[in-house]
Amino acid sequence: MSGENNLLVVINPAQEVQPALNRAVINATGRGADDPVHITLLICSDPKNRGNGAAPQRNKAWLDELLQPLAAGSVSHQVLFSWSDDWADSILSAAETNENDTILISHYGGSSDKVLSDELWYLLRNIQVPTTLVQDQERKGARESILVALKAQNEKYHELNARVIDKGRWLAEIYGAELHVVNAYDDAMDFPDQEQLLRETGVPRANLNIKTGAPEQVIKDVADAVNADLLLIGTARRTGLRAALRGNTIEKIIDKLDCDIGMLV
Repeated sequence: MSGENNLLVVINPAQEVQPALNRAVINATGRGADDPVHITLLICSDPKNRGNGAAPQRNKAWLDELLQPLAAGSVSHQVLFSWSDDWADSILSAAETNENDTILISHYGGSSDKVLSDELWYLLRNIQVPTTLVQDQERKGARESILVALKAQNEKYHELNARVIDKGRWLAEIYGAELHVVNAYDDAMDFPDQEQLLRETGVPRANLNIKTGAPEQVIKDVADAVNADLLLIGTARRTGLRAALRGNTIEKIIDKLDCDIGMLV
């Protein structure tokens, strides 16, 4: 599998630290010359910072400093600015126009004080490409532990699970990371096929975690236990009223976890 060659990195000018950009630079500079990465920086103010004086004035010196790691690593890049009031739509439009294969967005604050804004929720419900929320906690450069969350007991998620597994294997190979798998279930009638999961994921039996309970709590417990740097999870796109409803599993997971969260559609 190949991928993450054309990244869209969302920059919030109100923040001094840009975790999503830091992660993108690590990804790009860690790849060989035969697997080049292009990064598009989209500078757009987070809706929470508009109109309240929270966003500081930025100038060319700030931009030059922002781009310095890219220049130092000889990473191909371009910069876009968005003045739109529709933060989420500007990101979706940029990703479509530039044919980006991955979006990276910084997510600030600890799990206990993160607020999933309506704009971010709208974005996550409408993404067409894999999107990663990059947390602002101190993280080592290379990923060491990647956790893949599956729902193997539901046949309708079979193709989505396969994409998540492929992405997890690919990233584990790139980083030399250990791959772990988690699958939550409700009761004994809902128990997934353990042997099939071992065959499909290729992980050691010790790295396969099948546990009963609410998915968000099971995933958090396993992520903490394996010290996950990244959670990969599939999210089924919704339309109409179901797309507008808050409080689904993805939102609960984002509320609980402090590691990076990669969502595949």
